[in-house]
Amino acid sequence: VLSGTGTHGTRGLGAVRAAGGRTFAQAPATAAFPSMPQAAIDAGTVDVALPPEALPAALGEPRSARPTGPAP
Repeated sequence: VLSGTGTHGTRGLGAVRAAGGRTFAQAPATAAFPSMPQAAIDAGTVDVALPPEALPAALGEPRSARPTGPAP
């Protein structure tokens, strides 16, 4: 989930996690519109929250690494 508004990203991440997927969100402090990534973090549906430029490297990390990134 990247910068945005509303909670539909939270619902989508919940579905990804329910299917066994790993979820990522933009760190709210780096978002122009932080409410969507923050809502997903608050709901507990985010495995990794990082600035956008750090997300590509995190996508390639083994699932066991499970980085949490900086505090949202």
